[in-house]
Amino acid sequence: MVYSWLSRAENLLQQTAQLNRKHAATAREERRAFNVFAMLRPEDDEVNLHSRFLFEVLNPRGTHGMGTTFLERFLAQAGLEDFDVTTATVQREYQNIDIFIANRVRQAVILENKINAEDQPQQLQRYYKAVRKEGYKNVKVLYLTLYGNAPSADSAGNLDEEILTLLSYADDVRDWLAACIEVAAPYPTVRETLQQYQWLVEKLTGQAGGRLLMDVKALLRDEESLAAAISVSQALIEVKIEVLFAFWLSLEEKLKAAGFDSIEFLKYSRKKVEAYYKKGRQDHGLVLPLPELLGQETLACYIGVNFNRVYYGFIVLDGGHSVTKEAYPGFVLLSEILKSVDQSWTVGTYLIGWKYSKRQIEFANFDTPDTLALIDPVKRDAYLDELVEEVTTAIEQFYAACEKDPRLQDESAW
Repeated sequence: MVYSWLSRAENLLQQTAQLNRKHAATAREERRAFNVFAMLRPEDDEVNLHSRFLFEVLNPRGTHGMGTTFLERFLAQAGLEDFDVTTATVQREYQNIDIFIANRVRQAVILENKINAEDQPQQLQRYYKAVRKEGYKNVKVLYLTLYGNAPSADSAGNLDEEILTLLSYADDVRDWLAACIEVAAPYPTVRETLQQYQWLVEKLTGQAGGRLLMDVKALLRDEESLAAAISVSQALIEVKIEVLFAFWLSLEEKLKAAGFDSIEFLKYSRKKVEAYYKKGRQDHGLVLPLPELLGQETLACYIGVNFNRVYYGFIVLDGGHSVTKEAYPGFVLLSEILKSVDQSWTVGTYLIGWKYSKRQIEFANFDTPDTLALIDPVKRDAYLDELVEEVTTAIEQFYAACEKDPRLQDESAW
């Protein structure tokens, strides 16, 4: 019985590997790597790529010339079929709302697009109240993330499921784009533009090769095959846990050798790594206290995987915990100094600035070449050396900029 199960599992893996190679070759033939969106902007650029493109496609007056067609299908995907699109208008950055959809009968939809950015305090509830004050009676809030994650309790406030709907790029945007591509079939320019964006979404959500998934699904044609696949999927989770935990262990050793100690706040553990994969809890990593600036609170470097990819940034510690920009007077000044070094740093509620590591490490889906390579100890060691060099260089540049900035000599500026 055990031999039969192992044989079936091994056969499934071999057939899947063959299909993977076949579809990879097909993707190369289709020139999927040639993607205008990825050329012009970083693939995960939330504001200047995704929100901007979604706005243009949803806008009935958009250059696509399809009127309300795309908007209707999007609202239907979100379960809002009763929204009257005949007088609909779509605005971007209206009262800081990513995309705002409204009509003359006082219906409104707030679309909050979150790929990388953190939730802001009371963000969704503030938007909802602001729109209600303008006289809109029927207001819905759509919270769009890569995988349909819920907003923080602080951001959502008292918004319930009657008001708040969770959407994902992985399912909702993908399916909506498929419907739009179908209806845009007679118009090659529109169709191909939507197709390229769909490919980008599939890549971003670890679904590059939707046809591959269908072919693999066809392999699960009987009870034994399905049982073997389930067992393999369970084993895969355990392998991911082992690789991520080994990643943190090795990284901590290398950072210690480079002269950095870590503290317990947000520190990784085997239990936290398991929770990352089994319970969707993400906040863990390494916090490295840095020398103090002018006797102020302790500055620290944080390395984490909160956005599924490896990122690092700077935080301020008070009593062993990070503080927000509202609670720390010097937060904004330090952010300005950091961005003067490199504009690519992103400011967060708790992070003076953060950015992704240079390599495409994506621990959630585990589907990038750089991530898969981490199972090899030699390749993992080489990447970690790169990461330590990248982080230490950022620390050195930040401190050099702080030492040169005359505003830090005046404590009142803090």
